[in-house]
Amino acid sequence: NHNAVIETSINASWQRDLISILGASVQKYEKPINIAGLVIERKTGLIKAYAGSSSYIDSERKGSVNYLTALRSPGSTLKPLIYAKALERKIIEEGHVFKDSQIQRGGYTPSNFDKIFNGQVTLKEALSRSLNIPAIQTLELLGVDNFENSLRTFVSQDIRQNYKAGLTAAVGGFYLSAENLAEIYLEIADPGHNSKIRFNFEEPDTISSHLISSKTSEKILRLMSQRNNMGKIELFKTGTSHNQQDAWVVNVFENHIVLVWLGTPDNEP
Repeated sequence: NHNAVIETSINASWQRDLISILGASVQKYEKPINIAGLVIERKTGLIKAYAGSSSYIDSERKGSVNYLTALRSPGSTLKPLIYAKALERKIIEEGHVFKDSQIQRGGYTPSNFDKIFNGQVTLKEALSRSLNIPAIQTLELLGVDNFENSLRTFVSQDIRQNYKAGLTAAVGGFYLSAENLAEIYLEIADPGHNSKIRFNFEEPDTISSHLISSKTSEKILRLMSQRNNMGKIELFKTGTSHNQQDAWVVNVFENHIVLVWLGTPDNEP
C-alpha cells in the first residue's frame, strides 16, 4: 500500500541538522575517513536522529556502509563504566587517588596517550584526562572476566567478538558498535529505564540486564562533568582507538545522548 505511513521517533528537523553537520564536518578530513552519529532520548531509548555515514552516495568514503552498526574499537569510552562498576562494588571511592606510574602485566606494558606518567591523580582527574593506567588498574581490581561477562550479557545478541579482551578492554580492546555504546550510555545515565535504542513507540518487550544502580550513576555523572571554557558544565567522554582508526565523543545532555564516531572504513590507521 503506497499510502502506508510508518511512524518513527525521528525528529525531521534534527535529522536534517545532523546530516548537514556531519556532511560539512567530514570535508575537513581526507578520504576515506567517514563520520556517523545519532541522537537518542534518555530513559526511553527513542532515536531522534540517525546517520550511519556522512553521505550514502560518497563511494570514496564507503558511504553506503552503516558505521553505527559496524564493530569498532571504542577506545576510552568504556572507562566510565569500569569506574562505575568499581564504585558500585566499593572497590574504589569517589575521592580515590591512583598512582599513575609504569606497569607491566605479562608482556603488556600499557602507557598513557601522551606517554607521560603523572604520579598521584584523583579519580576525577584520571577520568577527565582519560588516563590509561588508572583505568587498567581498576579493571584489574574488578576482575577482567567479571567485567567482560557483564558487558557480553548486556549487549548479548549483537556481540560478535569471541576473543577475550582482557585488560585492553580499558583502552578499546573490546569491540562494540556505536549502537551498543549508545545503549551502554543510556544505562550509565539512567539505570533501570529502557536502555535499548529503538525507532518506534511500541513498548519494548524486555528491559535489559542492568549494569549499575541509580546511586552509582549519580556518582559517575558527577565525576564525568567538566566546566568548559565558558564556565558551563558539560558531560562527555571521548575515545580514540589504538592506531587512531576511530575517534568518538559521547555527550550526555539533560534529556538526550549524542554520540559521534569518526574513523576509517577498513580500519586503516
